[in-house]
Amino acid sequence: MRAARVTFQTVGPFRVHNALGQDLTPKSRKGQALIALLATSPNMRRSRIWLQAHLWSEVDADKAAKSLRQAILTTQQALEGSREVLVKERGALRLDPSLVDVDYKEIMRKAPSPHLFEGGRPEFLEGFDIGDPAFEDWLRQMRTDLDGYFDRFMDTDRTDLVAPVIAGGAVGPARQTEQLRFARRQAIAILPLHNGTGESLLDYAGAGISEDLIDRVGRLRWLPVIARGAANRFCKVGDNSAAISADLGARYLLDGDLDITSDGYSVDLRLHNGDTSRIMWSDRFLLPREDPRAELNRIIPQVVSLIDTKVDLAEQNLVAGREPKNGEFYDHIWQGKWHLNKITRDDAALAKSHFDHALKLVPDAPEGLIQAGWWKLWNIWATLGDTSELEEVVALSKRAMFGDDRDARAYCLLGLTETWRLNSDAAISLLKESIDLNPSAANALQHLGTAYYLNGAPEQSLSPLHRAVELSPGEPFLFLTLAELGMAYLMLGEHQKALDHANHALRFRPNYWYAQITRLHASLALGDERLIAHARADFARNGTRVIQAHFRWLPFKDKSWTKSLKETGDTAFV
Repeated sequence: MRAARVTFQTVGPFRVHNALGQDLTPKSRKGQALIALLATSPNMRRSRIWLQAHLWSEVDADKAAKSLRQAILTTQQALEGSREVLVKERGALRLDPSLVDVDYKEIMRKAPSPHLFEGGRPEFLEGFDIGDPAFEDWLRQMRTDLDGYFDRFMDTDRTDLVAPVIAGGAVGPARQTEQLRFARRQAIAILPLHNGTGESLLDYAGAGISEDLIDRVGRLRWLPVIARGAANRFCKVGDNSAAISADLGARYLLDGDLDITSDGYSVDLRLHNGDTSRIMWSDRFLLPREDPRAELNRIIPQVVSLIDTKVDLAEQNLVAGREPKNGEFYDHIWQGKWHLNKITRDDAALAKSHFDHALKLVPDAPEGLIQAGWWKLWNIWATLGDTSELEEVVALSKRAMFGDDRDARAYCLLGLTETWRLNSDAAISLLKESIDLNPSAANALQHLGTAYYLNGAPEQSLSPLHRAVELSPGEPFLFLTLAELGMAYLMLGEHQKALDHANHALRFRPNYWYAQITRLHASLALGDERLIAHARADFARNGTRVIQAHFRWLPFKDKSWTKSLKETGDTAFV
């Protein structure tokens, strides 16, 4: 039997009622808040992690998850014959749009009815309070947005009211940083692929590949994508990259060709920098004639990851070595990232200074919060800081999620923090959420693989770690992923593979102690005296104190592994 349709009243006092006018409002304030968060969200859907962070931001992950389950149960009970309205999914919760009417969305979709202003300006969730700071921040922003919208209709008798200027569920900090990105021309335009096959039926294929790339690049969040309609005015860049870039207001352009080969198709892609009129990267990808979509599903995340890396480095180099312009938020962001990538104490201090400046300019910008969070994690690791300092990273992550709940990097940041705090289940859930939001996120895949082996499941580490390597061939921190793969193979007893990956990591970063301990452990297991002597000599160069101090930082669930690695380290100095 189909569930009864319900209406959620969020402007003014909160109320839920069905078509007969029966009151279905949950008695619990948290249940009411849960519905309000879902009802005003894009697609009426939120991840469980996001909901927990906004309703129980001051309790640990396990308690928050338990409280959310209880709130879902009591809310469904309150809805009685309309229980199907609230849909549980794996890792998420949503309302069924076909069964729901929300006054807030209707108001934002069209001009508000004049009766709303009788007695003064209405308030979003009037008199509502659940005592959670994250929810209060969200509520304050929603009220501010609605007040700004209503200002356009107060004290006027106009009947030809204009369309709304903000979208329901939009968040101030995310909009503000989006404007800053475009002001800097920090954007990319993805042109439709040129169909060189001569077969008009394949026009849709080139357009489809471009659509996929637009969607996937958009998930990076930090790199805006020019609207398809504007980019479709151009077919190929050729020698016109500067003119097209200026016309579209995007520094970066991606174009390509679709052609037929003897046994399938080829896709040639080129990434251009319009400011320098140069091709930054190009490659050819081959697709089989049978089921080309399966190969595309593997290739597209790789292309997006390459775009992510290439544009990231280009933006860093754009500001490297010069003073940031006064008030330039992104000058500070990119200079901070450039210094952080140097991996030295002096550069780390300079990076912090830039991130601090950026947050002073735009205090709630998700971009600034995320970069400050990564800096804090690196600093804790490098200085062997106390784990209590991780609370600051948690706070930064949650503020970033509030500013933009679709930014995969915030979930990855919080997931890594939970890994270090030995909350493996919460860490794995957060990292999976990050990967769902952005399948091209090599960083999240690497940390997911790490979380698995630290939790005693190295066999589950291999797939995400190998995929992370696939997605990040030019990433500056590739050595970290290779070292993690070495450790996973070491735990599985595959010592030759562990040795190979450790050596590969050390080619990128010769003094990385984690790869050195893996290489020494694997060499001892293989019994090759030449390898052992070589590994001991390199291992000793890092110094006994530095290496031994790091062992207390290894968050293995099985402490015997920490003990085993420590004992292996001791052999280097015997």
